[in-house]
Amino acid sequence: MNNRRPPFFIIRNFVSPLFCEKVINDLNVLKTPPMIGQNGKPKKMLFMNRLNQIRLASTFEPHVESLENHFKCEYFGTHSIQFEWYPENSEAENPKSDGYAKTAQGWTRHKEVDLTGVLWLNEFNDNTDFDPNFECYGGKLEFPTFDISFTPERGTLIVFPVAPNFIHTVSGVSSGSLSLARFTIRTTKPYEYKMQEFNSNPKTWNV
Repeated sequence: MNNRRPPFFIIRNFVSPLFCEKVINDLNVLKTPPMIGQNGKPKKMLFMNRLNQIRLASTFEPHVESLENHFKCEYFGTHSIQFEWYPENSEAENPKSDGYAKTAQGWTRHKEVDLTGVLWLNEFNDNTDFDPNFECYGGKLEFPTFDISFTPERGTLIVFPVAPNFIHTVSGVSSGSLSLARFTIRTTKPYEYKMQEFNSNPKTWNV
């Protein structure tokens, strides 16, 4: 068994930059006033767009076999795809799992979700030549358990296990805004992350 692969399944150029821009325009986030949280800062907002959900699900189908080989699982289906918008000046939320909750008895599975996919619709840019409509500064996908983060790459899809090890958050966005599509994926049997089946060095996962 190849245990040198990271516990992340990454598809670069999953969709084109033009498709990403179209989804952002379809969601109308550029004209949406952000919701303000109790801390006085803009907060993450959720959007639904049925047509683009269908398009993304269809685009994902050709990658199912590779996903199954990577995680040694049998794909059951994509449970949902929802769109998230992180406005400018939004702050990071507390790290969470998409399928587990921490209780007095420890981590408990509370949703039938096995893998999470994050598709970035914006590009990270820390240069002065900056397009606030389709680029962002901030918005990294952070995994505090492993002390690693992934920088937004427009059109890249990253899939990872839903397990307590993989609690994650999106870092604050200080310029521009970040839009992403979140996939929740089910396998035929509840997926169990086995660390020994993957590369054990988190510092090599951010590729």
